[in-house]
Amino acid sequence: MKFRSAKNIFFDDETTKIMGAAYERACKSIPNFSRAERMRVIFAKRILEGARLGERDPHRLHLRAINCSTINVVRTRNVGVVRDITVPAYAQVPRSA
Repeated sequence: MKFRSAKNIFFDDETTKIMGAAYERACKSIPNFSRAERMRVIFAKRILEGARLGERDPHRLHLRAINCSTINVVRTRNVGVVRDITVPAYAQVPRSA
């Protein structure tokens, strides 16, 4: 998703309240972690873009803000579990050809 600058974009008071409610709800949905500020900026940009495109439902703006952000922005440590399990001789089953 490409974001544009918010210059020369104006919203009425009702839309501004809706956007604020969606932003607050999105910010409450993330836990406190080191990249929280970065997430808030992304949420704001996504809400602005949605409102610019005409969306006025606070729930939809909230969903727009949080969708895919956890996948694209938040990176977690990948943990792999590899077990070297030996199979006892009595558990091995001969295979027929």
